[in-house]
Amino acid sequence: MFQKYFNGFSVIFNVENILNERQTKYEKVVLPSPTISTPQFKQLYMPLEGIVANVSLWVRL
Repeated sequence: MFQKYFNGFSVIFNVENILNERQTKYEKVVLPSPTISTPQFKQLYMPLEGIVANVSLWVRL
């Protein structure tokens, strides 16, 4: 996380899962099931998405 202060506002930058480790790279999380209305899932133990980044602007009024 990075935050830079300016006069009256600041910019915030955040990055999560920088190494791009995710469970879906190693195994499927949705198991085959007999019917489509009763899906079965494996237990989740790590992120399912890759790298996530966001930027926000904080303004003081």
